[in-house]
Amino acid sequence: MSKNLRLREERKRIGMNQTEFAEAGGVQISAQTNYERGVRNPDWDYLERISDLGVDVLYVVTGRRSRAVEAPVFSQQYGKVGNVVHAGDGVSIGDISIDMGGGKGRKK
Repeated sequence: MSKNLRLREERKRIGMNQTEFAEAGGVQISAQTNYERGVRNPDWDYLERISDLGVDVLYVVTGRRSRAVEAPVFSQQYGKVGNVVHAGDGVSIGDISIDMGGGKGRKK
């Protein structure tokens, strides 16, 4: 999958339309459209801004998922949570342990 398609996939995963995503990234809608069509590459400032939304920028650029993106997105989807701890391939949130595949989650 190409970078532009991974960017679109991440935008949809976050739950934003192109206009909202462009605004959050500090660009015009035409730039966002060009990024997602593969006509133009985003700059560093844009990538930094969208990473603050929970976008997995490593995935967009390389195709490899970053483990660090899991907790912010979970928090964004389910509200503020405390005590987020990465444990191998799992995430512990308070008394809840979520297995992210392959590792042993632990109950906190």
